[in-house]
Amino acid sequence: MNSKIDTAHLRRVALTAFDVRLLGLLMKSGGEYPMPETLDGRAALERTRAKGLVEVVERFARPFVRLTDEGRAVCSQLEVMAKQPKLEVVGR
Repeated sequence: MNSKIDTAHLRRVALTAFDVRLLGLLMKSGGEYPMPETLDGRAALERTRAKGLVEVVERFARPFVRLTDEGRAVCSQLEVMAKQPKLEVVGR
């Protein structure tokens, strides 16, 4: 296990599949992305906002989703996890 990964912190954040996809998208786009246009996307985004991972900011008269410091910390842990070699467990 890598010492850079705070598994207790990740468990407290309780990431959903949407959270992981959104954080990945934000990491690839430099930390900011246009607000989702669908109602389902906005509802899922509100749950991510409640966790303190993202915030909504107004830029160019349009709402954008932006990573918070908490979101950046989680992203850095996810990057470390993605680089680790995968373990294969053999069931009996």
